[in-house]
Amino acid sequence: MLSARGDPERRRALLEELVRPRWRPLYLLARKHGLDSASADDAVQSFLVRLLDPDNDFLARLDPSLGSLRAYLKTAFRNHLANLFERERTAKRGAGVRHADVNELEEWLASPVSVDALYDKAWALAAFEEAMTALEADYANGARRGPVGLVGELFAFDSAPAYAELAARYGMSVPQLKSFVFRAKRRFRELLRECVANTLGENEDIDAELRRVIEALAS
Repeated sequence: MLSARGDPERRRALLEELVRPRWRPLYLLARKHGLDSASADDAVQSFLVRLLDPDNDFLARLDPSLGSLRAYLKTAFRNHLANLFERERTAKRGAGVRHADVNELEEWLASPVSVDALYDKAWALAAFEEAMTALEADYANGARRGPVGLVGELFAFDSAPAYAELAARYGMSVPQLKSFVFRAKRRFRELLRECVANTLGENEDIDAELRRVIEALAS
């Protein structure tokens, strides 16, 4: 991102890739700060539009020595909320938000955990989904051998079918399935670590942040 400061097109593409998929933690922050669902949606979309504005100096203020993108966006969005009603709205409600996901987040809001814990869980979910998309792409484009549909079943949040059932469904023996699972999970860990590293500054501890992501996702 730092190398893209002088290239508006590359800068926008990187921000789209890193920031827009992380709308969930921002939405939860807005809701926890008292906004209703529609207003929280407005706040997130206006914040994203502001970050993607080519005239905005977001990258000029981004300093890797100050910590992670996770922490930076939390502070920046809280400032955005504080000033929201002092400037003109810049985004329309619902742009790019999947309402099925909003419904799930509303269920999260009913839990007694802190706003920071909710934010970190949603941030972790974005990292998980990003790594899953990359893993599925590996199998879909032939970079890795095996059925891409099996990948999605193995990493589902709900209980996966028994190995014998999966092996029969995909025409494998159980030992073949176990070998596939081992390789897929190892590659997923690598991709998740890369996704986490992409949100950190130069001197940040990747493994410590990765542990926080895994713990937040399990909470």
